[in-house]
Amino acid sequence: ALAPRCTPGALRAPARVGATPSVRMSDMPDEREARSVPALLERRVPYAQQAVVQLKEVQEEPFYNWAVLPRAALVPRLALVYALLTAVGGAIAGSTYDFPTDALQIALAANMGGCCLLLLFTLRIYSGWSFVSNRLAEE
Repeated sequence: ALAPRCTPGALRAPARVGATPSVRMSDMPDEREARSVPALLERRVPYAQQAVVQLKEVQEEPFYNWAVLPRAALVPRLALVYALLTAVGGAIAGSTYDFPTDALQIALAANMGGCCLLLLFTLRIYSGWSFVSNRLAEE
């Protein structure tokens, strides 16, 4: 049996404290609607949470469109992101270590920071597309 639809006008005030509200019979679906296959299989999903809408949102987000680029266009972009992150890491490592004596540590720390942040950057792009892909496969 299908549960009746609850609308704001369908509930009446309880007669006494502790009583459960009742539902009017006029607000219950008719027999044809209750037994139709589309009504039974229908999933009410808000528009913003539909998989197709989420796919369009992912395509419009910054950096997410990089996942569909050919390798020849993707590699230079990732190299630029790596260079920027390594430069920031180099500035931080330069203030942490003494430059003339610890140049190797500065270079290693800058590269480790650049690699780790680039990995997080690419994992974020992958996880966004993976989520939308799984949602589309469900439907």
